[in-house]
Amino acid sequence: MNSELSGLAQAWRRHNEINVYLLESIPDVGLESVPLLKNGKPSTGRTVRRNFAHMHDARCEHMKGALQKYLKDTKPFEKTANPNRAELMFALGASSAAIERMLSDAEKNALVVRKHHPAVFMSMLIAHESHHRGQIMLALKQSGVRLNDTVKFEIWTRWLK
Repeated sequence: MNSELSGLAQAWRRHNEINVYLLESIPDVGLESVPLLKNGKPSTGRTVRRNFAHMHDARCEHMKGALQKYLKDTKPFEKTANPNRAELMFALGASSAAIERMLSDAEKNALVVRKHHPAVFMSMLIAHESHHRGQIMLALKQSGVRLNDTVKFEIWTRWLK
């Protein structure tokens, strides 16, 4: 880990690395997977691709207002966008860097973020994205897209590397 980063920013960076690792590990066909309904038919919910786009979009949304300065030129995807893997990787990197900058600044200067300690804000973002990682894993499994065991375990063990 980068010793120049605050502890919160280091934790956030690791979290984003896990998202990117998962995205890199999914075969192209898996990006279109969706969870199945109780009757076994595909849901009309987000595809795996759109779940990753939603993570980026939510980051941008939560950084509006006073936090907008950290985003610089980073913007959410258009509602109808169907970004490719490279676009998703770039967007996740850009929004992650913005959050990293904000967390480092908040920690160094004892700032509150949306009326809370920055750790609360970061925890909410991580919980939200972890929820979507679970949806992604379920959609892949139900669609018959298999990830190797290394990938499945790495999204947990990478936290402690």
